[in-house]
Amino acid sequence: MILWDVGTHQPIGQPIKGHKAAVVSVAFSPDGKTLASGSWDHKIILWENDPQVWMAKTCQRVGRNFTQAEWAQFFPNENYRLTCPEWPAGK
Repeated sequence: MILWDVGTHQPIGQPIKGHKAAVVSVAFSPDGKTLASGSWDHKIILWENDPQVWMAKTCQRVGRNFTQAEWAQFFPNENYRLTCPEWPAGK
């Protein structure tokens, strides 16, 4: 499944993988923080769409902040900042 920016007609990020057959329906929750997808594989998947939740989960899993090189790779137009305040800055 690929998310597209309707204004620019460009894909947003990498394809989302999870279904084993064609996705036939998608819907965002009213607050935009969850995406539901339905597929011919007879599954509905709820996808977390809240960057704050992504950051919290990442901090829990890796136990550190982004390094400055990682930050530059993923956020090239933003100044480096801590995303995991409980951990020291990445070098």
